[in-house]
Amino acid sequence: MADSPSTGSRRGLAALASLPSAVAQIMALGLLLIVLGGRGDLAPGRAPWFLVPSALLLAASLGTAIMKRRPYTAPRFGFLLAHLAPLLLVGGLLVEGWSGERHEAPLASALAPEGQNLGRGLRLRVEEIQLPPQPLTVTARPAEGPNRLLGQHPPKEGTSWKTRSLGAEVRFGRLLPRAVDRGGWVEDPDAPEDPALRVLLGIGEPEPRVGLLRLRDPEASARLAPDGRFEVRFVERFDAAQPRDTPRLRLEMAEGALEHPADPARPWELPGFTLRVGARHSSFPPHLARTAPALRELQGPWVEAQLVTADGQRALLLLSARHPELCDRLNASALPPGARLRLLEPVVPRQVVFDRSGNRILLLEEGRLRREAPLVLGQPFVVAPGRSVTPVAHLAHTRWAPDFTPLPEGLEHPEARTALQVTVRDAASGRVAHGWLEAPGPGEGARAETFFGRLSLALHPAEPAPKDLKAATILVDAAGRILARKTLHPGRPVALGPYTVRAATVPGETGPVLGLRAERRPGLPLLGAGSGLLLLGLAWMFFLKPWLKLRHPGGTP
Repeated sequence: MADSPSTGSRRGLAALASLPSAVAQIMALGLLLIVLGGRGDLAPGRAPWFLVPSALLLAASLGTAIMKRRPYTAPRFGFLLAHLAPLLLVGGLLVEGWSGERHEAPLASALAPEGQNLGRGLRLRVEEIQLPPQPLTVTARPAEGPNRLLGQHPPKEGTSWKTRSLGAEVRFGRLLPRAVDRGGWVEDPDAPEDPALRVLLGIGEPEPRVGLLRLRDPEASARLAPDGRFEVRFVERFDAAQPRDTPRLRLEMAEGALEHPADPARPWELPGFTLRVGARHSSFPPHLARTAPALRELQGPWVEAQLVTADGQRALLLLSARHPELCDRLNASALPPGARLRLLEPVVPRQVVFDRSGNRILLLEEGRLRREAPLVLGQPFVVAPGRSVTPVAHLAHTRWAPDFTPLPEGLEHPEARTALQVTVRDAASGRVAHGWLEAPGPGEGARAETFFGRLSLALHPAEPAPKDLKAATILVDAAGRILARKTLHPGRPVALGPYTVRAATVPGETGPVLGLRAERRPGLPLLGAGSGLLLLGLAWMFFLKPWLKLRHPGGTP
């Protein structure tokens, strides 16, 4: 005999309000949380299509249980908790998805003056960073294509490893903690096109000087000028430059650049500080070169300048138009963050210009063309009695070949750094390449070296772990007013206004990097309450309920 509709309804309600139904609902909800948890926009908390029906189902189940299983005596109380817990969990996820926030930013973004935008006119800034010294590591990445990490290895002498995806074997050679690069430019068919001209400078010395003029860096070729008496340049097409009467200072900042005469009698007044030009030298200042003899090789002219802040603090600046990168490193600590001070020299009395397009050599005096001749390899071009320039070779693909030598104990050099010798073997062709990797200096990025056009290696400090970071975190509004400031200690988050801020590994331009994660989680109380009730309800049903039934033998199961 078939069941009546009322009997079927009662059985359906009883099944929905039963313990197996409650356990099945909890297991199904947990399975969906696991499956959908890593699927971006489908993740719980971002998928109302999943959470809202789940909340309605759980609410209906809870209401049915309350109506069907009452009265709720002590043994049955755990059953009510087990039905209530999933509803609180889903409700917490809905609140998280609709009102919660999560922001991630590399440490460099939070260090910027404007900080990391959190929305609603709030920004997160970081100051006073403290990190322990990080060990050096070698990272391997493809030279082309997606920027992915192929391997990361400590620079231990004599060890080797293989990059199977690129078919290359890397062996580590000498590791020099304090070394100076004495290398030079070479022709490398695998290098990108970078035209250059090798020349001999005859300046009355027993042996002529050998130099390389690179088309892409004509200003650097001024370093070949003997004692500043004439300059040698290699350009694509000659364009007469306008001569300057006096040297000038150029201050480069993010907002733009300013220029001012490099005149000792005319101090440069700037917001917050003053620049005063001092002594001028034909080479690196002798009184400073006593502590670093290798700097005596850096020909001038060099200019000393003094930076005087508004509160009276003074700092020495060293400027040379021929060594701008070195000057940037020497002056970085004295200048405002992101600022660079350059010395722009006037046109020297004589210039020798190699014109690539016109295949000619030009002699300029005071910026005016005085004489020209065809550019013929091996044929000297006379600049003045006893002085000549001879082009000896064209190079199409130039590459700097470093050759590091250890710095003797007791000597200092501004460009000394850690260097690692590497040997790379290409399994497919059997070719072997040798090279050096150098660790970056303070404030510099890692310098990658490319082998066979496919493998890029770099030596740099290992990325610090989130547990190593100690910093001051600051919450500011749109007007720049500080709303909260707290110190982030290693391994511990801080509450900064409505946000919880913690150190974390976040996505960066070249892979995972150290950064900050700021979260606002209004649904956390509901999630905590739901998790607690779930544990309490299950413990009640499976452990406390049998004991309570023994104390109430007449109770309904």
